[in-house]
Amino acid sequence: MVDAPPVKKKSPLIALVLSGFVPGFGQFYTGQMVKGIVLLVLYIAVTILGFEPFQIVFQAVTAPETAVQDKEAFIMFFICSMATLVLLLYAMIDAFSRANKINSGS
Repeated sequence: MVDAPPVKKKSPLIALVLSGFVPGFGQFYTGQMVKGIVLLVLYIAVTILGFEPFQIVFQAVTAPETAVQDKEAFIMFFICSMATLVLLLYAMIDAFSRANKINSGS
C-alpha cells in the first residue's frame, strides 16, 4: 500500500497577514486559487469604484472652502470603505481557518 505524500503545513499567521495586505493572497498561499482570484478581482473593483469618491471626500476634508460638497460621493465612499473592510475581514478569516484545516488534515 502506497502512503499519500505528506501535506505541507501552512502557517495560519502568514495566511492571515497575506490576506490582510491584499485580499486573495492568503487564499493563494493556502492553495485556493479560484477563491483567491475572485477576492482579488473584487478588491480591485471596489478600489477602482471608490477612487473618485475618495478624492472628493479627501478634498472636502483637507480644503473645505474650495471643495465640492457632493453627498453622493460621501455615500459611495462610505459604501466602498465598508465593502473593503468586509472583504478584508472575510479573506483574513477564511485564509486563517483554511491554513488551520490544512494543518489538522481536514
